[in-house]
Amino acid sequence: MNRYQKRLAALALIFLIIGTFLSISQIYAHQSSDKKEDDLQVLKKLPEQSTGLMQPNDIAALLLLD
Repeated sequence: MNRYQKRLAALALIFLIIGTFLSISQIYAHQSSDKKEDDLQVLKKLPEQSTGLMQPNDIAALLLLD
């Protein structure tokens, strides 16, 4: 291998490493944004679900327990 081929191989390896890193980071960013949306939806639904479970008298009783 001459000098030109070695440089070409080194450049190809560098681009391969950078491309792999970028694709992994894109996949990770996409997954984490989906998880954030799911968590946000759960938090939005939480008050709707909990209003039927606890009545104002129950909340007052919990506050008076202390």
